Amino acid sequence: MRVPGYTEIRELGHGGAGRVMLAVRDTDRLPVAVKHLSDPDLIERFRAEAVLIAGLDSPHIARLMEYAEDDEGAAIVMELVDGVTLRHLLAHEGATGPEAALLILRARCSAWPRRTRRASCTATSSPRT
Repeated sequence: MRVPGYTEIRELGHGGAGRVMLAVRDTDRLPVAVKHLSDPDLIERFRAEAVLIAGLDSPHIARLMEYAEDDEGAAIVMELVDGVTLRHLLAHEGATGPEAALLILRARCSAWPRRTRRASCTATSSPRT
């Protein structure tokens, strides 16, 4: 699906449930990430993820800018986080030590409110996106 108001540039990553695209907002050329859902069976979960992210304010989670849904699918427009993925870092630098691994895990999980932490600390902060 095309998200009105955004122009997609290239793919940043993909997985079983969809893909993430680099895009720019047409009004001001702000770079963003657009997460597209490819599995229609997951639409309710995807919608719930957007609602959850919209309520979070953390430097460890990309801010939700917009949610779009139509007959072709759904997309979450998020703040673009510039950098390399954890997967890339591990592939090129090798395994981290225990201290570095705990810092990454702590940052990812501390972003989620206590009430949602148990179920969600790896959802949208995925290293693929």
